[in-house]
Amino acid sequence: MGKYDFAEIGKYYEGIVKSGTFVAHESNWDLWATEKTVYAIPVAGSGAEPSFWCQIKDLRAHLYRLRQICGGENLIPAFWKNVNNDFLQSYGIY
Repeated sequence: MGKYDFAEIGKYYEGIVKSGTFVAHESNWDLWATEKTVYAIPVAGSGAEPSFWCQIKDLRAHLYRLRQICGGENLIPAFWKNVNNDFLQSYGIY
């Protein structure tokens, strides 16, 4: 998990980090899940913008499409770091 600049990206995302579940680190972002949504929250200093990533109900399909685009053998991208496997396995993602 990285450090975040909530003054730059907005207090809305601070609430997600405080009450959400960390999913994984991906390049310039940390992925955080709330009850229904996965968000990409930029690590401070990365120059990236926060964004909606996908609905939780669509996470498996989203990862499948990502695998088709980026290549790889698994639904969980090899370039992800600090993966919350327990969270992903709870959605049938291995």
